[in-house]
Amino acid sequence: MILSVSEQARLFLFACAAGFVIGLVYDAFRIIRLAVPHPSFLIQLEDVLYWALASAGMFIFMQYTTGGEVRAYSIFGTALGALIYFMTLSAFIMAVSTAIINLVKKILAAIITVALIPVRLILHILAIPYGAAKKFLRLAKKPCKKLLQNSLTCAKIGRKKLARDVSIIFRKR
Repeated sequence: MILSVSEQARLFLFACAAGFVIGLVYDAFRIIRLAVPHPSFLIQLEDVLYWALASAGMFIFMQYTTGGEVRAYSIFGTALGALIYFMTLSAFIMAVSTAIINLVKKILAAIITVALIPVRLILHILAIPYGAAKKFLRLAKKPCKKLLQNSLTCAKIGRKKLARDVSIIFRKR
C-alpha cells in the first residue's frame, strides 16, 4: 500500500501518540507497584502482562493504520512518543502519584489508629486484672505446689489404706 507523505506524517504522529499511551500504561503499572508492594514473581508477571498489552495494542494500531504493514516510521514514532513521555510527564505523574499514595497511607494509618483506640482501651482495662492475677499466681505458686504435693501424698496413703481395708474385708477365711 502506497501512502502519501502527508498520510505518513499523520501515521507518524499517531504512532507517537501510541508510544505516549504505552508509556502512560507502564506508569500505571509502576503506580500499582508503589501502592501495593509485590513479590518479585508478581512483578515479573505484571511485566509480561504489560508487554502483552503493549504488543497487542501495537498490533491493533498497525492493523488499523497501515493494514498490518510494519513501517520504520511507525516503530520510530512509537519509540519517540514513549521517550517524550518518559522525559516529560512521567517524572511529574510519578511524583504526584507517590505523594497521593503516601497521603492515602497516612490517612489510612490515622483511621486505623483511631479505630483501634477502643480495642487498646479494653486491652488496657483487662491488663490490670490480668497483671494482678499473674502476680497472685506467682505468689501463690509455692504454697499451691506444696499443697498439691501433700494432697498427692495423702491420696497415695489413702489409696494404700483403702486397698488394705478392701483386702481385709474380702479375705478368704
